[in-house]
Amino acid sequence: MATRTASAGSTTWTAAAFSGGAATTAADEVVVPTGSTLTISAASTVLCRSLSVTGTGTLIFAAATSTVSIGDATAGTGNVALSIAPGATITLTASSGVINFISTSTTQQTITTGGKTLPGITINGVGSSYVLGDALTQVITGVSTTFDVLAGTFDTANY
Repeated sequence: MATRTASAGSTTWTAAAFSGGAATTAADEVVVPTGSTLTISAASTVLCRSLSVTGTGTLIFAAATSTVSIGDATAGTGNVALSIAPGATITLTASSGVINFISTSTTQQTITTGGKTLPGITINGVGSSYVLGDALTQVITGVSTTFDVLAGTFDTANY
């Protein structure tokens, strides 16, 4: 496991986008800090154990086929799967993209949206457990923007 921090500037989510030039894996914690804009390309699935968009960092879903799969057999640091800062930007090109929560860890993990609108979401980790850390706003238009719980549990925490 490693923490992979996106480099400053705008780039596509590839190995070159991260300090150290290593591709992210399902065992990595990914951070998109202030000064970084990271784009998930069309027809691309990227992997990480947890994802944090901090400060005024930006994450762009370029198309309906832009997918980030979050999770492995271990919970993210602090039991956080997704953390988006209130000052961050999430761009959904044509209201699209998908976030797959696929951890198989039985430790409950937090999803914090920072008030941002998210793309389609799938909870699909056998034995997994997720809880909202704040209100969830999601685009529900088109085929790829749904909310599905296929395996595991999802707790709204009354949001």
